Amino acid sequence: FDREAPNNTVASKAATKSSGSNTNHSNSATVFVGNLSFTTAWQDLKDFMRGAGTVLHVDTPTKPDGSSRGFAIVKYDHPAGARRACNQFNGVEF
Repeated sequence: FDREAPNNTVASKAATKSSGSNTNHSNSATVFVGNLSFTTAWQDLKDFMRGAGTVLHVDTPTKPDGSSRGFAIVKYDHPAGARRACNQFNGVEF
């Protein structure tokens, strides 16, 4: 993601990574979503990212004080969904 893009801009630089460690989802892939508003709820992001494929999980890491770190990791059930998300949402304002 582009750190110079306005807040709530989804994917300026997104990466997919196959994750074979979970046998139930051996074809799953993750997308890094950066430059999120600190008030972004994981539920809203998951609903938005479903536009590209089946979302298995959204992780929005927090600081020790509980505040958002401004990024998320979205896990798709298949690499094709992750690729679609990168293509479809790159630079899109959320």
